[in-house]
Amino acid sequence: MPPVTRPSKPASRSTPPRPRTRACASTPGPPATPGPPGDARPPGDARPPSDGRPPSPDSEACQPEPEVCDGADQDCDGVADEDAAEPCYDGPPETVGIGACRQGVSACVDGEPSVCEGAIVPGAERCDGIDEDCDGALDEGADGPLSEACYGGPEATVGVGVCVAGARVCAGGELGPCVGEIRPQVERCDGADDDCDGAVDEGIEGTGEVCELEGLAACHQGQTRCDAEGALVCVDVELEPQAEWCNNFDDDCDGAVDEAFPDLGEVCAAGEGVCRREGVIACADAENPFVLAFEGVRQNMPVEHVLDAGFELCWSGPYNGAHPVANILAGCNEGELLLGCRPNNAANLTLAATGERAEVLTDVGNARDGVHNHNAVNWYFSDSFSWGFAAAGIRVTRNSCDTNRVQSELRMCWHTDNGSITNGFRCGNNFLNGNGEWERMVFHRRPGIASVCSAEPGEPGNEVCNALDDDCDGQVDEGLECPER
Repeated sequence: MPPVTRPSKPASRSTPPRPRTRACASTPGPPATPGPPGDARPPGDARPPSDGRPPSPDSEACQPEPEVCDGADQDCDGVADEDAAEPCYDGPPETVGIGACRQGVSACVDGEPSVCEGAIVPGAERCDGIDEDCDGALDEGADGPLSEACYGGPEATVGVGVCVAGARVCAGGELGPCVGEIRPQVERCDGADDDCDGAVDEGIEGTGEVCELEGLAACHQGQTRCDAEGALVCVDVELEPQAEWCNNFDDDCDGAVDEAFPDLGEVCAAGEGVCRREGVIACADAENPFVLAFEGVRQNMPVEHVLDAGFELCWSGPYNGAHPVANILAGCNEGELLLGCRPNNAANLTLAATGERAEVLTDVGNARDGVHNHNAVNWYFSDSFSWGFAAAGIRVTRNSCDTNRVQSELRMCWHTDNGSITNGFRCGNNFLNGNGEWERMVFHRRPGIASVCSAEPGEPGNEVCNALDDDCDGQVDEGLECPER
């Protein structure tokens, strides 16, 4: 009979299809011997008899060939697809046998190649002395030896100021020491941010002071800075336009100075009776001290009045959650602070008190009765215990917040811990641990916002019968029996 061509097996992933033929013997033999009764085989059928007896040597025989995975018995041993497993590889052909890359084996299951098992294809290169990406090179990166970034400083400082990460370079299958990193250092006068906090030369004596420069444009100012050699120099600094303050400077960059204070230079007076002295309206400065907005603890203060007095809201947050104190103080950086509390979006502050920033932030630690008296207010501040106030003259009991209930309506306290304002605690008589329906608020304003009278009243004396107000209380000869004139 003519050769029979069997269909080729499905191609493995790296082996091309191989057509196979299976041929019967080409030399004809004698006619087939009929089988036993019941064995209905056509003449010339060389298959083994149905009773399992081997074919006659004179019958047409199987011609052995190499076994392939197709469900047939090519090697004529009575078993199909044995030893038909084939090598396989899913990676780029040119990488097989390079570095760690190796072929796997695809077993034959039910006449079909199975998944490829045991193959190693290119992977990410690691520092281990092995060529994982199978390119013929060991432990290499994109631009040279494999390396990884390293940095031993605080995570938030890397990439800020002079601080940069270093690198550990792979050599001999191991990462070397960290090389090239720059960590935060003590701030120096060098025109750089050495401590990597985002500010340059901060805290250096003499920097940031106004200095004289000619030909400055609007919204430019001369300020002292450190140069690279460590010397103080006067440089041109561009300023952002802002609300006009009373400070002999064009804050809003419109070409006019202090135009928001039209009464500057007008005559004014201070004091009563013989103490009365005349002066002129001037911007508040060292010679004409700024007057705080009010004294003591105020109740039900309209927020509108706070804003009209020149304050700006610099921080607010609910009586729950954590709020870093450092972030609050970075934004609330003007000379006068006003602290208050209220129900969310209420028109009035339930409580409010104000004072010079440095006084309000005097750290009193965690003493139970520790306070700092300023502007008729008992202030206390610690970023790891509590922050708040009470009216002057009443005792506080900090545990950690002030839990004292005497004159509760004049007490405000915010819990602090580990550098953050945390949940609670009180706004007057309202105890608010974890309450998100009340808010804590901080306002600030520049000392130079206001104009003041330059006059200083004289010293009062004892009242005498002279038709004058000697004790400067607005009354004349009060309490005396003076003869009629």
